[in-house]
Amino acid sequence: TYSSASISPDQEQKRERFKVIEERNVFNAQKTEVYVPPPEPEPVQVEEESKAEIQEEIAPTKLQIALYSVLLAAISIFPFATGYFGGLYFISAIVLNAAFIGLAVALIFDKSNRETHKILGHFSVILLTFSVLCNHFYSKNVDLKLAPNERIEVFDRTVSFESIELENQDNFDSIKANFLVDYQGNESLIQSERRIYRIGGQITSETGISPSFLKDYLIVLGDRYSDGSWTLSFSIKYGIMTIWLSSVLLMLSMLYGIIKRSNE
Repeated sequence: TYSSASISPDQEQKRERFKVIEERNVFNAQKTEVYVPPPEPEPVQVEEESKAEIQEEIAPTKLQIALYSVLLAAISIFPFATGYFGGLYFISAIVLNAAFIGLAVALIFDKSNRETHKILGHFSVILLTFSVLCNHFYSKNVDLKLAPNERIEVFDRTVSFESIELENQDNFDSIKANFLVDYQGNESLIQSERRIYRIGGQITSETGISPSFLKDYLIVLGDRYSDGSWTLSFSIKYGIMTIWLSSVLLMLSMLYGIIKRSNE
């Protein structure tokens, strides 16, 4: 507190003015909201991927490129194998596919991280899919009527009924028919059998097969007519051998993968 006796009028006036200014400042300070800016977010530190992680991402892409090159080669050569295109197409396809596959192999056999059973598994699935599609779209079948020593032209091939044999087994009688399929000088001998069982009189047909890597010839012997001719079913099946091959490779890749995981 201040005593009026000891304070002059000028000082008293200054003191009052100071109080007014002080009160005004305090009042304004209470009304004014101080803006506090929000804290800046801390920069997120992105960890750099290691070289191994990058290679793990690149390796599947290389694998897909290689498998696609193999599939492309098989598809492009197949029209020549089925007789739709000639030698010029075959030579062109071989040269181009060799270049594509060579580049794909160079990608596969580098220093990137790879696992053999995964590569084999992917290749088996692609080969199996391709073989099933070829078997579905390109296979052919026709019913014929032939007598021994007769021949017929079908599917650009000559089917000859060479001979027929009768054999007596312990519990059935066997009729074996021999056929010859000629395609551009390549001959395939096929024997189809028909069995008549003595007990019950059941009749079964044993399909004659001439297998190859790309296609199989199948002949099923049917019934005999009174004039000595026989009905038969002649089929050309594509991709049978590759279906079996791809299935075996797929099983081997799965078995190898299981053994490798159990040893880790």
